[in-house]
Amino acid sequence: MFSRDALEKITRQVDAVLCEELERAFEVKMENRSALLVAVSPTRTVPVTVTGRRCSLGCAHCGGRYLEKMIPCDEVRDAIQKRGATSILLSGGCDPDGKVPVLENLDGLKSILPGVKVNIHPGLVEEERAAQIAQVAQVISFDFIQDEIAIKMAFGRRFSARDYLESYRYLRKYAGDRLVPHILVGIRGGELGREYETVEMLAGEGLSSLAFIVFIPTPGTRWAGLTPPSVTDVAKLIAWTRQKLPHVTLSLGCMRPGGRYRRELDQLAVLAGVDKIVFPSREAVHQAEVLGLDVLEQEECCAFPWASGESGTRPERGRVAPETSRGAPIRDRVRPDEGGENRAGCPGFNASKRRGDSEGLFRDLQVGVSLGTAVVLGLSRAKTSCLPTTGYLSIGERCVRDCSFCPRARSSTARGDLISRVTWPSFPWKEVLSRLSSSESARHLSRICLQLVESPETMPACLEVLKEIRSSCTFLKGIPVSVSASPYSAARVSSLLEAGASRVGLPLDAVNPQVYARIKGGDLQKAWEVLTDAAKLFPGRVSTHFIAGLGETEEEMVEAMARALGAGVTVALFSFTPVQGTGLEKKKPPPVSTYRRLQIALCLLKQGLRVEDFRFSEGRIAEIRCGDRIEKIEAELLNGKAFQTTGCPGCNRPYYNERPGGVMMNYPWEMSALEARECISSSGLVRRRTSLVLEVDAGEDEALEDRSV
Repeated sequence: MFSRDALEKITRQVDAVLCEELERAFEVKMENRSALLVAVSPTRTVPVTVTGRRCSLGCAHCGGRYLEKMIPCDEVRDAIQKRGATSILLSGGCDPDGKVPVLENLDGLKSILPGVKVNIHPGLVEEERAAQIAQVAQVISFDFIQDEIAIKMAFGRRFSARDYLESYRYLRKYAGDRLVPHILVGIRGGELGREYETVEMLAGEGLSSLAFIVFIPTPGTRWAGLTPPSVTDVAKLIAWTRQKLPHVTLSLGCMRPGGRYRRELDQLAVLAGVDKIVFPSREAVHQAEVLGLDVLEQEECCAFPWASGESGTRPERGRVAPETSRGAPIRDRVRPDEGGENRAGCPGFNASKRRGDSEGLFRDLQVGVSLGTAVVLGLSRAKTSCLPTTGYLSIGERCVRDCSFCPRARSSTARGDLISRVTWPSFPWKEVLSRLSSSESARHLSRICLQLVESPETMPACLEVLKEIRSSCTFLKGIPVSVSASPYSAARVSSLLEAGASRVGLPLDAVNPQVYARIKGGDLQKAWEVLTDAAKLFPGRVSTHFIAGLGETEEEMVEAMARALGAGVTVALFSFTPVQGTGLEKKKPPPVSTYRRLQIALCLLKQGLRVEDFRFSEGRIAEIRCGDRIEKIEAELLNGKAFQTTGCPGCNRPYYNERPGGVMMNYPWEMSALEARECISSSGLVRRRTSLVLEVDAGEDEALEDRSV
């Protein structure tokens, strides 16, 4: 993926080791993280100094210069109102003991604290102080150094690596994953020292997020005349860290040199698998898009979790890296995957990845359970006329993607507990797992289906959920488990299958490239490539689904279904259903006649017919030439299976596309002969010798019942 020639377009400093490290790192990201790059423009976070410009340390790399751009405490209220800010970064200069006196200056800020989130940069702490800070801060940013030579060179003080380690342990004890360590690369006057050992130390102590910042030779400091570390050295460190810490959120903070250095580093950081970049260069945003990453914007300090409702837009051109190299001080942080509501779309997911810490990981995880599944598991007493034969679970809340038909899309104002028209109440994962393991009615389920609502944390959560399912009781060890996830990469499919999934669904939804770009965003051809690559690598274990009625012709849908089946992909067919609050809430569903013809087409393609056996008129199926198979095909259609729910074996998806008592688009039960004949009749297709011919288009002109939600 990363050839020497490609990298030379970014930087002249290329070697084979860098190529290999970047390729491995990006594969690790795609296997273990969501395919996202969060572009951070922290306009809604006010940087506050509690000491003004004063700092007792006079460090060689800083010299108090970074305090000059921060807001003093007595101006915070006005700054918040002027910016429309929702958070503050509370920092300042250190006292002679390396502490930032944030607690001592809180009184003047108490009147504004209830309304804003707080990221505290405390410096060194003892245990009592760590406990007090953890009570006030939503996020704690901590400079972590494990290099005695660098400490002496930069600070010239009596501090030791042990002081930083003890402070980190105290803060982690009380703040957990709200603690966000960051590493200044090149702290030895622009040279790398013990950065790799520092990452190793953090891996042993436990972390969920890590920020890298890079030494800047800053005018007015003792090190103004030095040079920053080489771009490739920084990139290698990030790539190595991504491989070392596959589930940890990695960020490139705003303290890094500007100009060409930033442009090169940002692009290499994307290739190295970072999750967030503060003020990314335009070239880096383009690089991410070329690699198929969704680029999303965050408007608060990157220490805070990405919030799906916060922005949900691609960064505007011009809202990327300013040419100045001096942003806010060394306080740029990555998103901590804190417990409780983590704002990234996965409620309560605590992404601590210390080995063996699965109990902490799942203590607060919530999963969505389709209402019918909740009834089966005894979690709901709702009445339903048809129970699911698959247990449907969802991981995540608001999606980072913005599909116009989906209630969970970024910009959707629909109810947050819907997927299609089905309600998915939320329950603790531990309780759901217990019901799946012990409930007698759960034994009637033939499959479990995990729906990923894409966010930065849902992929790690899904991998762990799969492992817990497979390590549970004998029943769950043997039940087939499907995962439905966005078609980001074949490597991601591999990770899901290795973790315990039986098959992976990569929904394409739309089949027309222009419709796909308008309704889903992105490139349909790239999605097809991921789908077909995965199907080649994992025969019989890859599925997709298409949604009829998004703006395609019947001819385009038939061609897409044939292409997928020809690649060995299992195909499921949905009927578009408008949901109030989505971008397509006013769009009508497809006519019943159109959908019936597509159901028949899918059934016959599975029986061996080819696209060449279909004749189309103005994009509509006009004739299906069956030849000497006509009798067999008629019998196949009369058994009704063509009109039942399609997709994974054992999946019946009751009422995803219709209201109970209304016209059934996908029947969730065994059909009667009368029901099958009605479906065939409504298609408008009738037998003429050895063909099915469109003569009576029963549903095109009739008013379709309102199936919106």
